[in-house]
This record gives sequence, C-alpha cells and structure tokens, in this order.
Amino acid sequence: MEIDYNRDEALKKQFNDFFKQFGIEDLYSKLSNEQLINLKKLLSCINNIITLRTTDAFVEKLFEDKFITLEEKEKILTKVRAQHANTNGYDVRYDGEYGDKKIIAEVKCNIPVNKTSFGAAQEEGILADIHYLLTGKNKENIVNIASFYKFMVIMSWVNIDICVDKIINKKEHVKLYTNPTEIDTENVFVVIV
Repeated sequence: MEIDYNRDEALKKQFNDFFKQFGIEDLYSKLSNEQLINLKKLLSCINNIITLRTTDAFVEKLFEDKFITLEEKEKILTKVRAQHANTNGYDVRYDGEYGDKKIIAEVKCNIPVNKTSFGAAQEEGILADIHYLLTGKNKENIVNIASFYKFMVIMSWVNIDICVDKIINKKEHVKLYTNPTEIDTENVFVVIV
C-alpha cells in the first residue's frame, strides 16, 4: 500500500513556514521536546495578548462611538491593565466612577472551528458568558446587574458575522451592537472588533 501523506513532514512544513517570515530556517529540526513544551506554554501568553488587544479595541470603539468619554476610556483601560490575565470575573468591569455609565464585558477571541460556525465548546463558552452578563457572577458581587450596560466582545475574523448571528438567534436579550444610541441595560450587545 502506497502512502501519500507523511504527518511528520506536513507538521514540519506548517511549523517552519510560520517561522520563515522571521528569517528562521528549519526551527522544527532544532527544537528539543522540552523546548517545544516551553513553546506550547507560551501559547497561553499569546492568547492573553490577543485578548488584551481585543479588549483595547472594544474600549476604543466605545470611545470613538462617543458612548464613553476620554476620561472613562482611560480609567477603564487602567483597570483592565491592572487586572491579572487569568483573574475570575468580567474582562471589563467599570462601575461608573467617572461618569454615569456602568459597563461589564466579556471578551472572546475564538477562531471558529468551522468556516461559518463556532464549535460546540466555543459556543457553549460564549453562551455561558452571555448568561453571566445577564444574571451576574457570584465572584463579582454586583448588587444591581440591571444597571450595567452589558457587552459580549468577539474578535473579528473571517465569517465571524455569520457565527455571531447564530449565537444571537439562540438566546433572548442578545443583540448585535450597531449604534450606541440603541444600547440599553436590558440586553447584552455583541460587539465585533
């Protein structure tokens, strides 16, 4: 039986093709298993960087859309940066200390498993976060969740709008963010950035 596919060669090519853009040739052959494991650990850091950048883009969008002031933007970003990447709670929580708006947000940087839909685990995680935006999280200790503007922030990606539409249609009180004048505190608004 003739075999057309060689997994080792395919993985080596994919791995090396990425690092070639940085002028690194055949890194695959140079790394030990221990070094590959350390590289795998680094992926958690990369995920946190992507989440932080997506969070920044969300806060900037709220400012550009004139939903928050420059002072509120700066205070929110300061709070976000002071929070450990893996802390339980909302990715953004602003209690309105420097304005009249209270904001909570969850940020998801999922790349859809399928071209036009999230995988089952991805969807479950997003829907769970939407639930916590609507009902609150015990660890957050928010007395009146109804007074907060609620956002589910999704990182922009190919066909993400189709994926988001499927999520919105599965849950009540979830709407796509289009205009800051349409925002209310009764719904979760999905923002793609």
